[in-house]
Amino acid sequence: MNQNYKTELQFGLLTGLFSFLWLLGEYFLGLHSKYIDYQPVITNFALIIPIIIFPLGIKAKRKLDYNGHITFWQALQAGMVMSVIWGALSVMGVFIYYKTINPGWYDFVIAHYKAVGPSRGMNAKEAEEYAKMYFSMKSYMSQALFGSIAAGGFISLIAARLLRTKTKY
Repeated sequence: MNQNYKTELQFGLLTGLFSFLWLLGEYFLGLHSKYIDYQPVITNFALIIPIIIFPLGIKAKRKLDYNGHITFWQALQAGMVMSVIWGALSVMGVFIYYKTINPGWYDFVIAHYKAVGPSRGMNAKEAEEYAKMYFSMKSYMSQALFGSIAAGGFISLIAARLLRTKTKY
């Protein structure tokens, strides 16, 4: 069993870095202020990052660590390690972003949801309570960690199935 995690570390770090750059891009394009109504949809496109990077990481793992042959389980393990690394970096990225780059985000988004709540079938108080629960550092850090691991796991399952080396019997 190969315990060298250098490849997973490299591609997990790459996924975390590009995900943080995506977050900064959203900020600089105004999706965290002027165009906030588009942010919930646009942010989902960030999944293209691990969709591209994870298969590349598994291919690199297959080539560099397994001499061109990788089983489903080896590929899945590599993807899950990348997912955990991505999740840890995402938590750090959320903390850095919302503490230093955009510390007013939570107050802004809560006020926004309070204002648009009635148009979405909630009164202002209900919208504010929901927003305070959903838009908090604790909530965002949990979403960053568990969302990255879950999405990375799903992507890894598909990539492992497609990239495994089929053995001849």
